[in-house]
Amino acid sequence: MVKRIILGLALFILVFSLASCQTVQGIGHDITWMGQAGSDVLEQ
Repeated sequence: MVKRIILGLALFILVFSLASCQTVQGIGHDITWMGQAGSDVLEQ
């Protein structure tokens, strides 16, 4: 259940990140940040 909530939240943030990014570099930065945030949550 918690993983579904995390996944939903990650997808929500990803959609808004992609909408706000103007460059490919910005998208790459956001994807990297999302991966790190997801990893941190799963390690807890």
